[in-house]
Amino acid sequence: MTALSRQADPIDAHVAELSAVLHGPARAKARMVAEMRDGLADAAAAHVAAGMAAERAAREAIRGFGTVEEVAPACQHELTMAQARRTAAAVALAAPLVMACWYLIVSAGPDTGWPPPRTALLPAGATIAAAVLATAAMAAT
Repeated sequence: MTALSRQADPIDAHVAELSAVLHGPARAKARMVAEMRDGLADAAAAHVAAGMAAERAAREAIRGFGTVEEVAPACQHELTMAQARRTAAAVALAAPLVMACWYLIVSAGPDTGWPPPRTALLPAGATIAAAVLATAAMAAT
């Protein structure tokens, strides 16, 4: 790829276009885009080694890889799954903190005995349900 300037490089342009349409966690997106760039560069280098001109080799690698419209849905699906796992992990890790806060609130109030008042049971139940659903989402993705 040394014959092509970085600005005129079709691979960089293709990867930049793909990156512009993808949305998701920044690190996962950057890793995915870097892997695609490396794969395209390797394919182009193989074409150049076979005697193809650098620009034509880059365009052939892109043609074999697929258009942005063809590749973006699969990439976006993977990024969406990464975001779902990340969000589910945050909810699952925050649930114990929420439960501890509700316990402190209920125990600091007047002694109402057992069962705790509804104002404590409803948020606690919602927190437990959120933690269970978040754990299930992490397992499913």
